[in-house]
Amino acid sequence: MPSYNEFKNNLIDYAYEHKIPIQGEFEITGNCNFNCLMCYAKSDNPNLKKEEWFKIFDMAHEAGMLYALLTGGEIFTNKDFKEIYEYLYDLGVKITLYTNGSIMNDEILETLKKRPPEMVAITLYGYDDESYLKITKVHRFEAVNRTIDILIENKINLILRTIPLPDIYKNLDQIIAYAKSKNLHLGYFLYVSKVKEETERLNKFELLDFERKIKQAFKIKPTSHKAKCGAFRSGYFINHKGYMQSCPMMPHPTEKVNDNLMEVFLKLQNIWFEILKESPCTNCELNNSCMTCIARRYLEGNIFKCSTYLKDIAE
Repeated sequence: MPSYNEFKNNLIDYAYEHKIPIQGEFEITGNCNFNCLMCYAKSDNPNLKKEEWFKIFDMAHEAGMLYALLTGGEIFTNKDFKEIYEYLYDLGVKITLYTNGSIMNDEILETLKKRPPEMVAITLYGYDDESYLKITKVHRFEAVNRTIDILIENKINLILRTIPLPDIYKNLDQIIAYAKSKNLHLGYFLYVSKVKEETERLNKFELLDFERKIKQAFKIKPTSHKAKCGAFRSGYFINHKGYMQSCPMMPHPTEKVNDNLMEVFLKLQNIWFEILKESPCTNCELNNSCMTCIARRYLEGNIFKCSTYLKDIAE
C-alpha cells in the first residue's frame, strides 16, 4: 500500500498532467514584522477582507483544490487569521502554513490544535538574536525559538527551512546544529532574488557547499528527478489583493479573481503557455539540472534570457 506522501504526489502528478488546479497558494497578507533586505513580498497595501477570502476558497474548492498553502507577508499578522484558516480547513482542504515563527499567541495555538495543519514551515535566518538581527533587522530569535518549542510540544507537524544568504552561510554549521537540537528536518532553497543592487548572494562554489552541508547533515538522498513547476497546471497563486498569478515571484500575467476563479485560471494558463514557447531553456545543455523557471528569469531581469547566476545554480 502506498504511503500518504506517495498517494499525494501521485494525485499532484495526475493534476499536473490533466491541468487540474489541485493546489492553491494564498497570500493572506502582505504585512510582515521583519524587514529582510532580499524580500520581494512585503507590502503595506490593504489585504482582502475575510469574506472575500471565503468566496475565493469556495471557488477554489469547487474547481478541484485539495491542498492549500497560506503565506504572506507574515500570516499571523492578519487579524482575521483564525476565521480565514478555520473556513478553509472546514472545506476539507489540507493546509500548509509558511511563517517566520515570530508571532504565536494562545488563540493561534488553540486554532492549530483543534484543526491541525498538514505542515507548518518556519524559515530560519540564524541561530541567535544577533544573527537574526543582521538579516531581519529585528530582535525576534527568542520568539521564534519559543514558537518552535510550542509547536513541538503540541505535536504539530513542523519543518525548518533556510536560504543561501552570505550571513546564513557563515553561520550554517550553527543553524544545522540548532535544527538537530530540536530533532527537526532542515529544508533549503538555492535561489535568492536580487531585489536590490546591494543584495549579496552566494557564488556557485558556496552554493554547492551550502547544499552539500545540509544534505550530509540530514542524510538527504541525491535525486535525479527534475522538479516540475505547477504554475497554471496543478496550481496557482493569489496575492493579498485578490489577483491570480503563477507564483509569488512572477506578477505577470495576472488578473483579479472576481466571480469565476476557473475562468481566470484558464485565461492565464493560455497566456502562460504562450510565454513558455519562447523559453531560452529548451536547447540549454543544463536543462536537465535546472528548474526552467520564468519567475527566476523575471527577477534576474529578462524572462526571455537566462542569467549567469541561474546557470551557476544549475551547474
